[in-house]
Amino acid sequence: MVGPEFQETVRMRRFNISPDDIDGSIATLTGSEAHHLRDVLRLKPGNRITLFDGTGTTYEGEISRLTDDSVIVKIDKTNNKDDSRPRLHLGQALITGKKIELVVQKATELGISSLTPFTSTFCSTREPSPSKQERWHRIAMESCKQCNRASPPDLKPLTTIKECLQEASRHDLKIIFWEETADLTLQDIETKIKKKPPRSVFFMTGPEGGLSDEEIATAKQHGFLSVTLGKQILRAETASLAAAAILQFFLGNLE
Repeated sequence: MVGPEFQETVRMRRFNISPDDIDGSIATLTGSEAHHLRDVLRLKPGNRITLFDGTGTTYEGEISRLTDDSVIVKIDKTNNKDDSRPRLHLGQALITGKKIELVVQKATELGISSLTPFTSTFCSTREPSPSKQERWHRIAMESCKQCNRASPPDLKPLTTIKECLQEASRHDLKIIFWEETADLTLQDIETKIKKKPPRSVFFMTGPEGGLSDEEIATAKQHGFLSVTLGKQILRAETASLAAAAILQFFLGNLE
């Protein structure tokens, strides 16, 4: 039996707002979010909604007034983010078409903290335009609204695999997934995590053409563990999302 408090929470729609548009207990929605609330969802004064500002803070409140270009919300509850859980970061090789958009969307749902796109030897796609990269940000934000997440992942600028390996040095556990003969299995990684829980994990997956022997060797020199996802060869986007889900489970973030 679902209680009334839970039912009310489920019914509340979520909208993104800039922290600059919150003044004390008053929030002002403008632009596309105001349009969606007023003209698409047709919400009215008195309806309760949830706002998230992209920094990890969410707000609950009641619509108090609608204007031609804004929505005024009276905030009565603020929830601050919880930083106690282990962080999972993804290094994603560029992949073709809309596959990387799928990875951005689903990795956001799975709770990754950051996504770093990188180029490597066997990448077969061109560098994405600024407009495409901006689209990734919009997809992540929309995914946050859908999955009840308080802040989107940090989408890093495009880099090279060598730079990505160097930037990952600060993380407690570093993993590179490889379809060839890897050193460790997922069971080995689970044992490592249980024995010494990390605060931060960075994992990398390759493009459709895979990663080269030289790239794997360089990754190992930077402290990465080479891990297999099993005998079956997965599509590049499937490998990223499968690895994200499995690692989040090992870290206790899906409980």
